[in-house]
Amino acid sequence: MLGKHCLFDAMWDAIKSMKQEGMLSLATFASVFGSYVMSDKVKDALAAFRVMEQYGCVADVVALNSLFSAICRDGKTADARDFFNTVRSRIRPDADTYAILLEGWEKEQHAVNARETFNEMVFQTGWDQNNFSAYDSFLYALLNGSGGLKEAMKFSVILKGKKCYPGISFFKAALKSVR
Repeated sequence: MLGKHCLFDAMWDAIKSMKQEGMLSLATFASVFGSYVMSDKVKDALAAFRVMEQYGCVADVVALNSLFSAICRDGKTADARDFFNTVRSRIRPDADTYAILLEGWEKEQHAVNARETFNEMVFQTGWDQNNFSAYDSFLYALLNGSGGLKEAMKFSVILKGKKCYPGISFFKAALKSVR
């Protein structure tokens, strides 16, 4: 609540009290990340991630995904990617990490960045039939990029060959794009 009202000093005082009471959780830091990002203070959200272990919370891939979710939802996916490049050696990304980044690129309509992230995802995590939300976001980003439907369909054929299928919403959007 305090962070949402930009009362960041009071927010950190409350966090210190919560630490003493053993009441801190990832949800607390997720709220901190979101509050900073919504206040256009991405650097402060990144700093909060860096210090969360000092407060007894693990800075793992789940926490990283929570941070990225807040950043990407606010249209600042490049900031998430840049931070990702600094922590990837100590925090191994998972399929959700890439799905969040791809959703950000989709929202921001950055097909080139989506393609880079997709290629890295496949290299790092392989092909996963359950990762259809990431595939959807990737194909949506391509659909809205310069290659449009042609490029999106080319990649959907590659996905099909790997038995990885996008959701029905992608096909609806693809059909809508030909109108």
